[in-house]
Order: sequence, then C-alpha cells, then structure tokens
Amino acid sequence: MKIRMVQQMSGLRADRQPWPGPGAEFEVGDAEGAALAAQGIAVPVAAEERKAEARPAAPDPATETRAEPGPEPGAEAPKARVTGPRGPARPGKG
Repeated sequence: MKIRMVQQMSGLRADRQPWPGPGAEFEVGDAEGAALAAQGIAVPVAAEERKAEARPAAPDPATETRAEPGPEPGAEAPKARVTGPRGPARPGKG
C-alpha cells in the first residue's frame, strides 16, 4: 500500500529506519498502512487522489464570468401595449 505522511513522527520505524517527513510517499504493508491511516498519521495515496479528482476545480480568479446580457445601461424598458377589447374589469372611457 502506498501512503503519504501527514504528520512528523519521531523515533524509528519497525524496520529501524527513520520516519519520512510530512508529504513523503512510500510503500508499506497493508496492515501497517491501515493502522497509520486509522491513527491519522498518514493517508493512502490512491484514496486521496480519487478525492482530488472528484472535487470540482476552483474558479480561476483571473477568468471573468458574466451573466446573460441585460438591457443597456440608461435604456428604457419598452412600454407594454394593450390591444384588443376591454373586458369587464376594465370599463371603457366614456
């Protein structure tokens, strides 16, 4: 299992080698990798990469996005025209 260290460990590993620093990736046995991940000392590399792929990309602040174009500034909205006969709710002029 390939893991990435997320925190610094002091002392030596079981194989008498020093612990790698945070961010270092290395191979360990499945049982040791699962134990380190359960303790929050390391994360499995494959699982972390899948999470990164699932996340949507953050918007680039240099890229401008705009909504649908609206009316020009200062332009009046067109006035509604009433056509057809007037109904009982709107009596005619008289």
